[in-house]
Amino acid sequence: MSGRTGLLNILALLIFPLRTLPQSHAGHLSLPAVISDHMVLQQRSKAVLWGWAGKGSQVNIAPGWTSRKYTAVADSTGKWKLHIPTPRAGGPYTVEFNSEATHISVKDVLIGEVWVCSGQSNMEMPLKGYNKQPVLNAAAIIADAVNHPDIHVFPGTQSSITGTFIRLQRQLEGHRYRYREGFQRSCVSVCKNTA
Repeated sequence: MSGRTGLLNILALLIFPLRTLPQSHAGHLSLPAVISDHMVLQQRSKAVLWGWAGKGSQVNIAPGWTSRKYTAVADSTGKWKLHIPTPRAGGPYTVEFNSEATHISVKDVLIGEVWVCSGQSNMEMPLKGYNKQPVLNAAAIIADAVNHPDIHVFPGTQSSITGTFIRLQRQLEGHRYRYREGFQRSCVSVCKNTA
């Protein structure tokens, strides 16, 4: 990774806190906010896809990187979850989710490396910096971002540790991410597709 690309990746980490609240699922198929257009799934792994549907509903998932189809059944609380193998880095793909009443198409899905970062107030700094605290070469870095379409950032809003990190831990169940004491301000998820 070049110094310039590395700086762009690091600065991208600073600009977007994480939002993860689930959409309403009153009987219809719904997905958490992290499973959405422009997401990145970890390459060569068993990606966890999950959501909500009517109790006992069948959910069919068709990932664009394979001809294989997957099926899950919502439990008594309406939750469903699947582990789906991912290939080496590539994309963009579309992932289709279908239930009896709902169709959701998640577009521009990349397979690559997923970075989850967290911190305190320093994670909130905008890419351009603050008044009297500018980021060196920020204007050039921002202008150059168009040349890096393989970097996807999951944006969100600031939240306190009390609710969001606990919800995030539950939503990322099965991943290597774990809640840790001491993070007070925000969490950022940055995804990068690498071959």
